[in-house]
Amino acid sequence: MTRRAEIVRALAALLFVAAVPNLSFALDPSQPFSSYLQTHFTREDGLPSGIVDDIVQSRDGFLWLIVNGQYLARFDGQHFTGFDEPPTVRALAVAPNGDLWLGTSDHLKRIPAAALNQFGRLPGVSYYPGPGGSSKIVCLHVSRDGALWVGTTAGLYRFADGSFSPIMRELAIHRIEEASNSHILAITSTGFIEWDGSHAVEHPQIAAELEVKPEEVFQVLEDSHGVTWFCTSKGVARRIGKSIEKLRPYSPEGHGATRAYEDPQGNVWFLKVDGLYRATASGLELAFPSQNLRWICGDVDGDLWVGTNGEGLYRFKDRAVRMFTKSDGLPNNVIMTVLATSDGGLWTGANCGGISRFDGKRFKTYSEKEGLLNSCVWSLAEDTNGDLWIATWGGGVFRLRDGHFTQFSKGQGLTSDIVRGLIATRDGSVWLATDDGVTRIRNGQVRNYHTAEGLSSNHTSTPFEDRAGGIWIATNLGFDRLDGDRFVSRVPFPEHGTFPIGEDEFGNIYVSVAPLGEVRRINNGRLDLVAANLDAVGMVETQQRELWLSAEGITRVASNALQQQPAHDEPLDY
Repeated sequence: MTRRAEIVRALAALLFVAAVPNLSFALDPSQPFSSYLQTHFTREDGLPSGIVDDIVQSRDGFLWLIVNGQYLARFDGQHFTGFDEPPTVRALAVAPNGDLWLGTSDHLKRIPAAALNQFGRLPGVSYYPGPGGSSKIVCLHVSRDGALWVGTTAGLYRFADGSFSPIMRELAIHRIEEASNSHILAITSTGFIEWDGSHAVEHPQIAAELEVKPEEVFQVLEDSHGVTWFCTSKGVARRIGKSIEKLRPYSPEGHGATRAYEDPQGNVWFLKVDGLYRATASGLELAFPSQNLRWICGDVDGDLWVGTNGEGLYRFKDRAVRMFTKSDGLPNNVIMTVLATSDGGLWTGANCGGISRFDGKRFKTYSEKEGLLNSCVWSLAEDTNGDLWIATWGGGVFRLRDGHFTQFSKGQGLTSDIVRGLIATRDGSVWLATDDGVTRIRNGQVRNYHTAEGLSSNHTSTPFEDRAGGIWIATNLGFDRLDGDRFVSRVPFPEHGTFPIGEDEFGNIYVSVAPLGEVRRINNGRLDLVAANLDAVGMVETQQRELWLSAEGITRVASNALQQQPAHDEPLDY
């Protein structure tokens, strides 16, 4: 592939990132789980134990873990910190005010939010729901009204306003959830019991309908969409309305589900004996096979954390950059250009594959059979009428209007059918850069420019319109500006491969000197160096006054950072 093609592809990638609005980095349910970035934390990374039994995130961003069935650990994203006190921690919860609640084998402890970043012994206040087993904590849950629900080996308690209220006595509480009507859904030593605010309601018919014993219902969870999920010894079932559906596979041979979890983005996950599953419209999708999963938690960044029995801690993260390929519906994987249009569409141009419109879910491609007689696309532009213009290698340029293509080539007055680039300007014109001069198309009329009209060379590559409406053309010898109806050479290029990459909010135009790997600013006919060792090929400015430059990777820099002349050997702050 030529250097020019590499430049175009890199710029297309940058434009795609700039064109797609509202990128969300939560786990995208439309993507295969294998596409997520996986990070595995073990004892070699400082994790105190390979067994992770519980995970919560406090408001300051720390993850809090119960490791090895009893010890508290904190993770700040880079380092793990273990705590010996209190011993035998069994359950975790975070209060609305940010305090961390710890349930232990003999009491309940509250650690103030202000103390969560400390090292050493964490200060706190201890509480005792009741005598004996009533203070042996098994599980915790903070309800929407801010109350703390405490499940013990001898009952269910509600803690609010500094005091405990006994709800169910003489029952071991294994799991606590809250329904949309604020009822408490508890898994107890005798099965599933619902607390409606004044009475404990048993549901033996649910276990019978699920074809399991009452003690084989391990969790009942109502998600944000009103679907109730059941984890049982045979697998997963869901209730929509009054109908219960058992999701395949549903049998006693190795398909039991122990935990259901809805992440902050509304995805519902399940821990089964053979791995992590994700709920879909059609059923369950195996996301991560493992026989050692213990806990699951989603954080505020959209990442998913999974604790295991001996394998440590996993984090699954959506990729910041989504790669679309032929498997997603593109005609091929050589995408030369990307354009966001005023109607909200996103168009791509492929090398000898045509153009494709992306509606957010799928691509629709137009090529020869739809009227695009040359599908080797190099550049796209939208004019003031909303028409799409397509520059091709060997077929001139095409205009797409109301679903119909119109071709402009040598037969219509172009001097070359190889169009290296084009722009649509604010006055309604379309400018084409070819290997034999420059062409302007306005109101269907073709006007060609060559060295006789002032171009420094007929070998042109990149048209450019500045903020003032000025038209610039890059040639292999320099950067020329239209003055009236002629071009005037303004900036001689010292090297082949020098081309404009963009303009900042201050009206400065920047060029890349590709052979040297430099970014320079045009200043009164000179090219002032602003960034060495930055082989940029495109630039986009955001509303946050940041410049994003594409090359081998993507570089972000404050828009005023390129204004200053760099000191000797001082690197660019990016």
